[in-house]
Parts: sequence; structure tokens; C-alpha cells
Amino acid sequence: MPIHKDVLCRNGILIAGAISKIWLISNAFIWYFCIFFLFRNILTEIELNYSVNTLIWLTNFSGAAVSAIVCSITINSTKKRLHALTLWIFLGVFSSLLVLLYREIFIVNVVISFFIGISFGVGLPVCMGYYTDTTPIEKRGRLAGLILLVSYAGAFGLFIIITNFDIVVNAIILAIFRGSSFLSILTSLGKSSETTTSRKEIIFTYTEIFRQKAFVYYFIPWLMFSLVNYLSLPVQLMSLGENVGNTLVLIENILVGIFAIVGGFLSDIIGRKRPTIIGFLLLGIGYGILGLSSENLLGWYIYTVIDGIAWGILEVVLLLTIWGDLSQGTLSEKYYALGGLPYLLSNFLRITFGPYIARNVPAYAIFSFVAFFLFLAIFPLTLAPETLPERTLKERELRSYIEKAKRVREKFTKG
Repeated sequence: MPIHKDVLCRNGILIAGAISKIWLISNAFIWYFCIFFLFRNILTEIELNYSVNTLIWLTNFSGAAVSAIVCSITINSTKKRLHALTLWIFLGVFSSLLVLLYREIFIVNVVISFFIGISFGVGLPVCMGYYTDTTPIEKRGRLAGLILLVSYAGAFGLFIIITNFDIVVNAIILAIFRGSSFLSILTSLGKSSETTTSRKEIIFTYTEIFRQKAFVYYFIPWLMFSLVNYLSLPVQLMSLGENVGNTLVLIENILVGIFAIVGGFLSDIIGRKRPTIIGFLLLGIGYGILGLSSENLLGWYIYTVIDGIAWGILEVVLLLTIWGDLSQGTLSEKYYALGGLPYLLSNFLRITFGPYIARNVPAYAIFSFVAFFLFLAIFPLTLAPETLPERTLKERELRSYIEKAKRVREKFTKG
């Protein structure tokens, strides 16, 4: 049967829209990973003392967090969303070039750090709100998996490029790269305001969101995880050395990208709750192994594999998917602004307090505490509701049952 032109056209539009969303979000994460890396190396070369370094990164975290919250409050229409995203990308281009002004002067570095922070935070809830509005709930997991795969693969590729040039060339490369996400606005957001999911014209306050038990049951474990997860990398680099430590980080990032795809499909098939619990269980096991054998290289390899699998699953659900589900068709920007705070906090703690704790607390004590903490985090998840609609889950179960029945019938027919 010939395929109608309208069907082909519709499919082409859907594919273009998916690519546009993937690039809009992945571009931001790739850029942030690389600009964060570049600026951190600059500060390391300047050899700042601990207090000054902490204040500079506190400015970065505060800029990202506050800008995300403020922007999520002001967005209440598609037109404002488009303006916010345009400003977001422009700020990213500007901040990339602003890095060239770095000096051994505290206030200059604070300003640069602040602009890098707001250049990431101000538009992230907005683009995630767009992603939620234009992606059916039963497909959000798999698309989130693709976004993370592209983000990790793209960051790896861009890291290789920028390590071969000086800061001037790197700043220009990052500015051009960040500016390329304007293509997503021109090809998708700028042409249509239609959404594939129905939106309720309800805007919750932050107080009302925190009163929602479902939100709290997912947010608390995510926050608990972020408060302790930052400890592993500093201990890893201190125990194993830079070369082995960085090799394990590379292996883990590859696994995160791969298992983000697996976790995405899994969360669209069996729901969000069970994969999240599985992810926390895996993390607890991984840290438990390190608590028993932090001096053993084999223990670190086992932990790396487990952590990569768990991170791939958890980032899909707790970073990109669950907050849009919990918004239930209302504006999701505030949900994503809150859901992104633990992620930003973990980055801040990793680069500031992580090395200090790694130097002063025995590794086995750190990892034993983290393992216990993560197992505790599972308790709120057992109370959390499933956000994937029950109807979708039952339809998939029925479809799976029918396919199995067909295979059994074919087997007996052939026999």
C-alpha cells in the first residue's frame, strides 16, 4: 500500500521536531560541561586559595539557581518562552567570550563565574518546559535517553577539540557552538506554538508544589543523592591518581550514555518509579563495594560499571523526565527549576567541599556512609506514585500479552 504524502510530511515534521528538542537541550549541557571545565582549569592555573575559589564557585551556583527560579516565575506564555530561550542562548555566547577577560583579580573572576551560571540556569527550566509540552508522556523517557547520549558523546568530542587549542580559540569555539542552538529556535520554536500535549491554564506557586506529596517523595531522594554523590570523584582521583581516575571517569561516562537509552525505554515501558528504585539500589551496592575495598583497583572498576548504569537510569528519570510528569499538564518550568537544583548543588559540592573531605576523612568511612544514606533514600520512593498513566502501562501489558499469544499460536500451528 502506498504511503500518503501527508503521512510522510507529518512524520518528517515529527522527526525534525525531535531533533530540534534534542539539540536545544543537549547543546546546553555540552556547552556547560565544557565551559565549566575550561573555567575550572583557568582558576587552577591562577592558584587561588580555598576560600576565594569556593566564593567564586558559590557565585556560579547561585547565579544558575536564582536565574532558573526567577525565569520560571516570569514564564506564563509561549511568546515569553521564546524570548527567554533567545536570551539564554545569547548569554551563553556572551559568557563564552567573557572568559577571555579572566585575570588574577577576584571581582573579575566572580563576574565571569556569575555569567556562566546564569547562562546555564536561566533557560534550562524553559527549554525543559517546551520539551514536556511537545512530547507525549509515554515517549519522554526514550527521548530523554537520546538527549543524554548526545550530551555525553558531544561533550567528549568537544573536550578533545578544546584541549588542543589555547583559551582564545577555545572561547571562540564555545561561542560558535552555543550559538548553533539558535537553529533549534528557527526550525521549531520560532515557527509554531502548537503543542502535542494539552496544557491546563494553572500556575502553581513554589509553596503549592512543595505541598504535593508526589513531588516531595521524588525530590527528597534526588536531593539526598546529590548531597553525597559528589564525594566519589575526589576520593577516586586521590586514591588512584589522575591517569587511572580519569580513565575510569571516561568509562563511566560512556556507560551513562549507553544506559540512558536503556533507562529511557525502560521508564516508558514499566514506568518511572521502578527504574528509579533500581538505580538507587545499584548505587547503594556500588558504594558498599567501595566501603569494603576502596584500596582495591578491581573494586573501583566494579563500582564504575555499577555507577555508570545507575547514573544513566537516574539522570533520565530524575533530571529530565519526572518533573514534567508531575506537572500534570500545567506549566512545568517551576518543577524543573526545583528539580535541577540538586544537580547544580552536586556540581558545586564536588568542586569545592569534595576534595577537602577526601583529604580529611578515610575513604572506607565516606563510602560506607554514602551507601547507608542511599539505601535510606529509597524509603520515600516506595511511597511515591507512578507518574506514567496506568492506562498506558495496561495497554503495553496487553500488547505484550497479545504478541506472546501470537508466537505461541504460530509455534503450535507450525508443529
